Amino acid sequence: MAAGGREEEEEFVYRISTAQEWEELQKSGSTFGGQLDKSSGFIHLSSLSQVRSTLQNFFLNTNHELYLLQIDAKKLGDGLVYEVVDGSNSFPHFYGPSRSFSPIPLDVVTKAEKLSLLDVLDFQYIAGIAQLGERQTEDLKVACSIHAHRISFCNLEKKEAVQENRGIEETYKPNFGSFGNKPQVGLPQVVNSTSECNRKPVIFNFGDSNSDTGGFSLGSGFTFGPPTGRAFFHHPTGRLCDGRLMIDFLCESLNMDYLTPYMQSLGPNFTYGANFAVSGASTQPERKPFNLDGQIRQFLQFRTRSIELISKGYKDLVGGEEFINSLYTIDIGQNDLAASFTYLSYSQVIDKIPSFIAEIQTSIQTLYQNGAKNFWVHNTGPLGCLPQILSVTNHSASDIDNYGCIQYMNEAAKAFNKQLYALYEQLRSEMKDATIVHVDIYSIKYGVISNPSIYGFENPLMACCGYGGPPYNYKLNHACGVPGFNVCEDGSKFISWDGVHYTEAANAVFASKILSTNYSTPPLKFQYFYDSSAKDIEIGIVKVKMLDGVVRKLTNIRHVP
Repeated sequence: MAAGGREEEEEFVYRISTAQEWEELQKSGSTFGGQLDKSSGFIHLSSLSQVRSTLQNFFLNTNHELYLLQIDAKKLGDGLVYEVVDGSNSFPHFYGPSRSFSPIPLDVVTKAEKLSLLDVLDFQYIAGIAQLGERQTEDLKVACSIHAHRISFCNLEKKEAVQENRGIEETYKPNFGSFGNKPQVGLPQVVNSTSECNRKPVIFNFGDSNSDTGGFSLGSGFTFGPPTGRAFFHHPTGRLCDGRLMIDFLCESLNMDYLTPYMQSLGPNFTYGANFAVSGASTQPERKPFNLDGQIRQFLQFRTRSIELISKGYKDLVGGEEFINSLYTIDIGQNDLAASFTYLSYSQVIDKIPSFIAEIQTSIQTLYQNGAKNFWVHNTGPLGCLPQILSVTNHSASDIDNYGCIQYMNEAAKAFNKQLYALYEQLRSEMKDATIVHVDIYSIKYGVISNPSIYGFENPLMACCGYGGPPYNYKLNHACGVPGFNVCEDGSKFISWDGVHYTEAANAVFASKILSTNYSTPPLKFQYFYDSSAKDIEIGIVKVKMLDGVVRKLTNIRHVP
């Protein structure tokens, strides 16, 4: 066996094959692999410890059935070559005799096993457990589930409680026996479309383009054309994305329909609530159409009219009691900060933040005074990491952090988030009978941007759809959709869709992190508001028993930004 970076021979190497490739191998007795292998001139293989990274980099977003083939390395002979591919890691490649690019024969395969979605994640978990903290492993466990399937977190498998102080390495200890014996890590079960929540989920959402499912297009008459929507809906939907938004994935987690925009006049279905979010919305100025205070006024009108029509026999609306039990989600503030930086200095922007927070406070209090009891509030993301901001903002090298983002803009976002969290604490003490969940979206997004390869992303600061090419593929007045724009072939490798908004692939990861509860204070599951079995939780004491039955110390899971 020739070696290009490894001295010890391994007994087995591994091939991740699609079902089509594995079928071809069994029928014809050999295979040249896929397009990547053919263009490379060799068959790509992995050692067992490299299976995780291969899955992450090439198969995390696949919809194909996968098989893991165990291959007898000795039978490959000198055609198996270990080569350094990224400056440090040596991977096995099969060239065939005399590097002639021969097909890999069936008789070298000693074992083949179908990989389910859970299996894919288990391999990630085995190889990554020593490097990732508890929060990151929990994120990865949920990430694979939400990205490929509609799942119900109201149907989680109940587990017996583990001892209070057992660490994650002990609680979910990997088993390195045969590769067919994989550890069970307590993932959500993939279920059918029938939710087992105790109560019909109803959500009313308020915000900007991060959660706008068509409000701006309906309200303005302006249509966002192709290529928006291409990744999932296969046609424009009014979302500024190639597919689904975070709010869409959160709805999927409850097996409920996507939220209908409030301004949908033809064929609306408001059975599961309504979406008042509008792209471009901000907290200020007041009385500007579609800003936060306007969205609240629209909701109050909707509430009054819905109850009235329900009493007259109309359907596809929300009843009186349902408004009390509904979840009210809020994600706004990014546009306030971005707009302020166009005409104010950093210190002036910081001085203006309390006025933004005051509008959010007034909105939550207004909803509460009108019967709302359940709130889910997102803080704002890392503004200085948006390709648009990086492209149009004058900055020096000293302004850039280790990951290429503008530091002072991110510091402003953190200042906003700190004050939002203080508001959250204040409202919790004032609204005794309300439940308010604060979600640290900043840490979620920045964590993905600063560690893109973990999630299979490339070029974290470059837009998939835009103009100008690297480093940001963004140019003012030549945005995505404007004649002359370019668009990437595979949006699943990009975090940014158009320089301001995120791709479906990124939104799926963000949503998985939200659902993990690792970024939420208190750490409540999203289905908590609709499933009484999820409510075995006490906040403010030392122990917290979560839905999965695991008892953890509150200080180990609560996150304060």
